[in-house]
Amino acid sequence: MKKHLYKIMLAVFAVMLLSMSVLVGCGGAPESLDGTKWELSKLSGNGIEMDAKQAATMLTTGGSADGLYIEFKGGKAYASGSSSAQEYTYENGKITMDGQEGTVNGNTMTFTINQNGMELTMTLEKK
Repeated sequence: MKKHLYKIMLAVFAVMLLSMSVLVGCGGAPESLDGTKWELSKLSGNGIEMDAKQAATMLTTGGSADGLYIEFKGGKAYASGSSSAQEYTYENGKITMDGQEGTVNGNTMTFTINQNGMELTMTLEKK
């Protein structure tokens, strides 16, 4: 059962990362995300939690967590070094990308996605 749940979580994460749907801590929200880079720090859902290294091991060749990030530059968002950009909106600590809403609080960005009855939470940390 856990192996099946891991596969579902990873498939959903991969799709969201590719479509840029990917995206709570202390402090206030920054005024702008432009010029910032956010790395995956945690992926969790239905009682299973993976840190960035565990998620990267399953999602990337060689298990490098460097491949799991979102960078904001020029008013657009880029995932994991991709040259294609995603439009996003950001205001008052709320970010929306590809119809998915997330929150930014201090140096933490969190997205909670409901997929096929399963709730997944992705947490990214500002670098």
